[in-house]
Amino acid sequence: MAKRKEDALMKLKAYVEQKEMSPGVRFLPERMLCVELDVSRSALREAFETMEANGEIWRRVGKGTFLGGRPIDEDTSVFQLSSMTSPVEIMEARLFWSPSSLILLQ
Repeated sequence: MAKRKEDALMKLKAYVEQKEMSPGVRFLPERMLCVELDVSRSALREAFETMEANGEIWRRVGKGTFLGGRPIDEDTSVFQLSSMTSPVEIMEARLFWSPSSLILLQ
């Protein structure tokens, strides 16, 4: 099963390069893309899952699959944003950018 996923992933990445897709561009629907790449739908979905986990694509039910990182929507709730980070990451960012840390960098 891993071989099918790896094959689909290679074909999918080659497709992105060949079509010179830029971030934000929507992929063809899965059924059409399977025919285009000559891969099974399950293998394509596994390849998409890998790419999504790596932040290379994002998906939204009813809208499609898009190249690049997920944009922050206006309707994104605070709860959704908070689930993307942790208090430790926020404190690290604050410490890095605080005026006292900038003095230390000089």
